[in-house]
Amino acid sequence: MSRRYGISVSLMIFFLFCLLPVKVNAQLDKGLLVGWNGSDWDYHPAWSSKDLFEPKNGFCAGGYLGGKVAGHLGWRGEILYTRKGAVMKAMGTDENGEPMGEIRFFHNVDYLEIPFLFSLTIPTGGAVRPVFYLGPAVDFELSAKTHAEYPSGVQNDFNADETLTTSKSTDFSLIFGGGIDIDAGGKVISLQVRYVMGTQEVYLTAKNKTLSVMAGFGI
Repeated sequence: MSRRYGISVSLMIFFLFCLLPVKVNAQLDKGLLVGWNGSDWDYHPAWSSKDLFEPKNGFCAGGYLGGKVAGHLGWRGEILYTRKGAVMKAMGTDENGEPMGEIRFFHNVDYLEIPFLFSLTIPTGGAVRPVFYLGPAVDFELSAKTHAEYPSGVQNDFNADETLTTSKSTDFSLIFGGGIDIDAGGKVISLQVRYVMGTQEVYLTAKNKTLSVMAGFGI
């Protein structure tokens, strides 16, 4: 485990540890988050008319603290472990040039993502309230690996994870999102969809594009 990875994971564990036992001011909300990522890299090389990469599945999990700013406006700080990246596909051939099937290269980049979001809650008078989110985030790379999947019957040493060299280890993102908060006996369950738009060229000249579907649980 690299020193950077260890420090980042330690910070996340410390944050989540603080969420659980400590009683904070009643004006603050705290909770846990878990979700699914659909991530992609937008990259069109000069030698191809098509995008080199395709979307891949990932995951995210972490915690949050939040409070009110004024009226129905609020703020929320989060710390998340999130997996991003993309898939590259190629046609495999044998020594005679005959096609053997499609090879898929999964580029998995794990980040410690720290968003700071502003929220707008729409009052409804009931237990279900629409909520909208907007704000920046900073992402610190924890690890970057490539995993290859070959057609059935084809063996290759590259099936093991290989280190992926990225262009930048830090990304800065803008988050747009929305969803609903559900009041469940004083605790809030939240369901939301967010788009995380990276601004840095993290691999070649490609930038992170991530669609996340998340559930939050107040504690």
